[in-house]
Amino acid sequence: MFALITTLSTNLLRTYIIYRFMRLFFWTDIEEKKKERACYVLFFVLTAVVYLIFCSPGMSVITNIVLIFLITVCYEGALKKKIFVTLLVYGTNMGCDLVAVHLLTDYSITGKVGECAAYITVLLLLICDVISEKILIKNKGEDKTPHGMILAVISALCLAELLIVEQELKNRILLVLFGCCVLAVVLLIFYLYDVLISAYKKLEEQSLMEKQM
Repeated sequence: MFALITTLSTNLLRTYIIYRFMRLFFWTDIEEKKKERACYVLFFVLTAVVYLIFCSPGMSVITNIVLIFLITVCYEGALKKKIFVTLLVYGTNMGCDLVAVHLLTDYSITGKVGECAAYITVLLLLICDVISEKILIKNKGEDKTPHGMILAVISALCLAELLIVEQELKNRILLVLFGCCVLAVVLLIFYLYDVLISAYKKLEEQSLMEKQM
């Protein structure tokens, strides 16, 4: 019973944090509010059901990625931006999960995730969201995403490396350190995203001034 409460409560918090992440990248019209809410409810229900019934890490990964991408579809923006945001947000989630799980338990021996680790994962995810919001404060919700596909590829490589290392590496300390390094790289990607947008906006302003002159 306690495990069920933990799963539902942490998944609800995680859904809200993903909503906060999306607000860093996308705006939504009032007319699209119902569709947006429906996608988040679907995400919460399906991810919880898959986790509780199937208990399969692989299936959970696929379900989360597909549903996060479905959430991005609710918002206006280029496909490459939606792919980039999907991979970046889930990569952040996985990095937090890796640090929390292996910091508190020897998962390779027990094969179980403690309830405390689930709450720490959510806490780390919220911290990453707050830091990311500080980084993107000037370009929050900006539509134009220069080099979006390059950022998507970098995010995909980080996510793939996370999946491979978590399966192959058995040393808890190295896993925690690797998770921290991935989170640092994710925050650098947020910073790079902000820098690229700022540079692109300056180029647009310069181009407009030249045309006016």
